[in-house]
Amino acid sequence: MKPLLRHIVFTVLSLYSPEPSFSKRKVREQASFQKSATSYSGSWKTCYAVLISVLAALFFFFGDKQKPPWATQTLDKHLGVPSLAQFEEGSVGQIAAGKGRGRMLLQEELGADLDAKTASLRGALYRPVREANKWKQNVTNCAETETSVLQQARHMSAASTPSEAIRGEAVLVRTHNPTDAMIQRFVTWRDDVHAHGGVFWVSVDTSSAELGLRTIERIRQAGIDNMHRYNSVDMKKTYPVLDELERKYMEMKTPRKMPLPWGFHNEATGLWFLSLDSKQKDKLRHVWIIEEDVGFTGRLSDLIQLHIVLKADLLTEGYRPVMRPDGKMYFWTTIASSAFCRRIPENDRLITYEHVQRFTPRLLQALHELSSDANEPMTGWSEMSVPTLASHLPWATARKLRREHIGFPFFWSARINQSTWKKLEYNQKQQNK
Repeated sequence: MKPLLRHIVFTVLSLYSPEPSFSKRKVREQASFQKSATSYSGSWKTCYAVLISVLAALFFFFGDKQKPPWATQTLDKHLGVPSLAQFEEGSVGQIAAGKGRGRMLLQEELGADLDAKTASLRGALYRPVREANKWKQNVTNCAETETSVLQQARHMSAASTPSEAIRGEAVLVRTHNPTDAMIQRFVTWRDDVHAHGGVFWVSVDTSSAELGLRTIERIRQAGIDNMHRYNSVDMKKTYPVLDELERKYMEMKTPRKMPLPWGFHNEATGLWFLSLDSKQKDKLRHVWIIEEDVGFTGRLSDLIQLHIVLKADLLTEGYRPVMRPDGKMYFWTTIASSAFCRRIPENDRLITYEHVQRFTPRLLQALHELSSDANEPMTGWSEMSVPTLASHLPWATARKLRREHIGFPFFWSARINQSTWKKLEYNQKQQNK
């Protein structure tokens, strides 16, 4: 093999030599190389072809591969989403253009396929993010475990160029006693959603009157005027079945008792939905409901837009039967109306996380009517009642949020403190440089 390599090198050099060399030594070397190469290639042309093939192979495997325009167009048409190339330049644009392997992840469970790496760079959801409080548990390893799905949080301004990308999408943030950092996130989300054609609301639980008034004033001072307020009394007036559920809840052995909005989010959201007039409802395509202590490392409008392709009445993060594989039952299984318990057996009920969910207006309307029915109201602890009822409505569909947007932690018992959240944001900036 060494004589062959020497012959290839000599051949290439000779092609760029200004004139042939007639020294006896070089003639002997050339004759020796040609003789050695005969057994391997047969001719110098064959060796030259081999060299070109090797260079082509090296370029193919290590070069900067770019999808041709027709490939991107076909992909976008198949996905049914706006062209990823239309998004701003940067690391996201490079992935969308197909740099690297350009491999796609087929998500049959979601009913749509999308390059997971592209989608994950839009940002990840975290919960709970409470920067100003003390908690039982601090998650300090988030930066090491989830940096691959982080995207720098880009604050947008209301003066940004308007877009229609998420027209018909509404965001409703449910809050009770937000920290200053949470309110700042509300403002960022509001500006981003408005700049891309959506609508933004904050729904404030004022069951504790003094705290509720302070919360409303703090949010108003931050510049958010689109607020909805309600309390436990309002909920029971519209949904009398909550009297029955409140009695069941008070009989439960729990460390402390909380007001109704703490466990019955369906009815709390229903009051907001009823406050809209018919024109506002007609303009809605989906309603995103987000809890106050959720953090998102990307731009909320990107998260919304990348989920538009998923046609479902309910999008939520995971759902499972109330009975766990180890035989343990969901703690709040019995907190349901008599009609709910009678018509839906325990082995046919589901539970889900409620931190971030997306509803269609028709599902919100159906859940309201089921809960407010004068004869047989159907409702319960909302972690259980919403996915269970959605799975029993013959026309409704329920799917999971894209898993690449779910960070760690994203569950009620974990905590992210201020230093950890800042570290996450810092790592995002470093990753996207």
